[in-house]
Amino acid sequence: MAEENNGMTPEIPGPGIAQPEAPAPITDSPGVNNTPADAACAAQPSAATKTSPVAKAAAFLKSNKIVGIIAAVVALAVVLAVVLAVAIPSSIDKLLKAADAGLTDGLGVLAYLEETKDVYSSPRKSAKLEKALQKHADALFDEFQSGKVNYKFACSAMDSYDQLALEDSSTDKYIIKLREKLGALNASMEAYKDGLELEENEDTGGALLQYARVVDYDKSYKDAQSRIAKLSATFVTELKNLEAKKDYRNIVLRGYELSENRNVDEEARARIAAIVETAQAALKAAAKAELTIQAIERDTGGSVLMAFTEYSQLKSKDGTNAFAMGILAPEEETGCFAIKLFIYPGTYIHINKGLIGTTYDHITAGANFDTDYAGYNRYWTWNDKRMGDYKAEGTIGDFSWENAQKLYDILDGSEQTYLKVYSEYGNDSFTFSITDEFRAAILTLLDYKLSLLGEPPAAAEAT
Repeated sequence: MAEENNGMTPEIPGPGIAQPEAPAPITDSPGVNNTPADAACAAQPSAATKTSPVAKAAAFLKSNKIVGIIAAVVALAVVLAVVLAVAIPSSIDKLLKAADAGLTDGLGVLAYLEETKDVYSSPRKSAKLEKALQKHADALFDEFQSGKVNYKFACSAMDSYDQLALEDSSTDKYIIKLREKLGALNASMEAYKDGLELEENEDTGGALLQYARVVDYDKSYKDAQSRIAKLSATFVTELKNLEAKKDYRNIVLRGYELSENRNVDEEARARIAAIVETAQAALKAAAKAELTIQAIERDTGGSVLMAFTEYSQLKSKDGTNAFAMGILAPEEETGCFAIKLFIYPGTYIHINKGLIGTTYDHITAGANFDTDYAGYNRYWTWNDKRMGDYKAEGTIGDFSWENAQKLYDILDGSEQTYLKVYSEYGNDSFTFSITDEFRAAILTLLDYKLSLLGEPPAAAEAT
């Protein structure tokens, strides 16, 4: 039996089947029914239990099988594309990886022709590679600066980056400059190491010169500057001690370069320069008293300042005699010093090489100075009126100033020294003992060069 209608809910007739009673509607006010729209809003979940967009999409796909299949295929295609993009590197990635390992320098790039063709056939790809090359080059420089990679590898990788850059592009120019900076940093690091070693060996001047070469982007720069400040005062004291002993030669040899170096403590540098200038003046006065100094006219025009020693007589072990003269062209660097030799009597020879050293049989001590075909067109014949009985003349040397300075150590007087000359024809050689007189004359000649360091050519007067 149906329950009695309470008058609140109307009966809903069904198609011949008794319908259960509907639950009482929710009303805003007693006795007032909600509209269907109101009922739909009331049936929605609260914000805390709302269905997520993903869940909604899943429900939609579940109710629409065809759409679901299509979506699954599309999703799979996207996943495969991502996987392939990660698993298969692009041409740019391959080139960068090879350059990072230093493999594209020189002919090495030929192994990557396909990749380079792919990249540089596309303006977009080439621009992307050029930008990446600069970043990789910067990162490499930082790694070398911090000591993570060695210089040899850094050079190889940097050159590999430059090989991939378009010639004369902004990236090419950028990497070339960075490569130069890399070389300067390496030289700076080596200088710092050398400075530490020289300082440990109490070579104050040498250590200062090395620390002064340390660049400001070297991690050791701050320490190098600190050491310069400390050692500069010490070096001034050392020069003052040499000045008290009137050792003007060693003052200039040790102090001149530092007196010109602006990286040395400025106050100390000024004091070093003053001591060096005084020493140079003393050397010049002594040299002018001992040497013949004059301006010689050049065959090609103009003149050159020359200084000459007196002739000294030398004898060889086999009885051959010679007169030797030291010659200096102080304004020249490549052909600065030479020895002119007149040999008599003996076999006619054409001198082509001369060595100065401390061992009779094997001339050593860094004195293996070959001549520039010395003696060319300078030897004399039997009946030459100017030479009388002299058999041959030759110029031994054309030593550069860098090599000539080594004679200070070789001719320091601690051992007997020898002059050995060779003939252009045959294996003839003659070895002459260098006398104390000639040794002192050569050193005075070199001192004259020291006295002129830093002077402009016009100031290097013979008077």
